[in-house]
Amino acid sequence: MRHIIRTLTFAVLTALMLSCSTKEPGFAVVIDSQSYREAKAEIDCYMEVVRSRGLYPILVIDRWGNPDSIRQTLIGLYNDAGHPIEGCVFIGDIPVVMVRDAQHFTTALKMDQYNPQFSRNEYCVPSDRFYDCFDLKFDLIEQDPERSEYFFYSLRGDCPQRLRPTIYSARIFPRDNETGSKYDKLRRYMQRVNEADSNNNPLDRMFYFSGEGS
Repeated sequence: MRHIIRTLTFAVLTALMLSCSTKEPGFAVVIDSQSYREAKAEIDCYMEVVRSRGLYPILVIDRWGNPDSIRQTLIGLYNDAGHPIEGCVFIGDIPVVMVRDAQHFTTALKMDQYNPQFSRNEYCVPSDRFYDCFDLKFDLIEQDPERSEYFFYSLRGDCPQRLRPTIYSARIFPRDNETGSKYDKLRRYMQRVNEADSNNNPLDRMFYFSGEGS
């Protein structure tokens, strides 16, 4: 009888492990509410493209407009037992974090933040590592009173002083200018992304980096 119980227990545990291992990893699509209303059809189609790539798409509509709330949501999704996210993309007007005390993270154009000739918009580092590097710690300084999409933070000294993102991230950030509205650009770009998924492209993956001034 004990042998049968042990066998059944082992079988149940094995089944649970196999079911967990076959779950798709999650991928978060983080977008502000207005951009989603303007490009809903294209974003919904993109979610299906993500699904076709073997990822579980999770739509996060930013109604907070606050970097801390977005970061905590991503941490929660990463720790989710169902479909823990492995990455995310920020679309539209997602807050931009400007980090003070982070010049050692830059590769070019390092600026002395204590030199009065530089404004904080110059020496603070715009970085999405705030969102995807979960072991870093930050203190909020303030939201920019003139450009509300900018939030200034200070990198704390009691956290690892190196970049090892917990998840990967990307940003799609169209702007209004003489060539059209940011929403028109977003719709056109997402249409191209969705169409590209069905094409047989010989170059499917590429990494490119060019530092400022190189």
